[in-house]
Amino acid sequence: MNAYLIAVIPLMAWLDRQRGCHECPMPKILALFLLALCVAALTGHFDLNWQAGLLVAGTMTAWSVGWGQPIGWALTGKPVKIYELWQVGYLRKNPWAALFARGLMMALPGITIFDLYTTLELAVAFAIAFPLAPWLSVAMSRNGEGSWAQQEYLRGGIAGVLLWVL
Repeated sequence: MNAYLIAVIPLMAWLDRQRGCHECPMPKILALFLLALCVAALTGHFDLNWQAGLLVAGTMTAWSVGWGQPIGWALTGKPVKIYELWQVGYLRKNPWAALFARGLMMALPGITIFDLYTTLELAVAFAIAFPLAPWLSVAMSRNGEGSWAQQEYLRGGIAGVLLWVL
């Protein structure tokens, strides 16, 4: 992995917040596109070919699927009554398991480009980043509730670091 790609990590943290922020100036679609380019770069697919295009499109799509309900539950400790479409069975009973599973879903773009290593990189990075970010946000809080914005910055940064080192 090229050392200069370490600069992408803080960009990913910032872009994850831009993607999830309704009052931020950057349009969500642009933040998603740039995030997907960061993912492509960190997984070694930053060239102009069909794999890079599919990975960017797939990552944008995967990042768009909802995960707000388990994040809210993880940040506040208060169970939700409304679930995301993909939350079934045990994923409705445990926000941490739901966030882990949601992170694993981020590996689906790797499958579309027929690249097992990229698929595993995405699975590991996001399955760790999705539950770890709200957990850290809660752990760093003074009142026992995590910050939505803080966990978005953390998630993008954690995923970026993991993609860079894997």
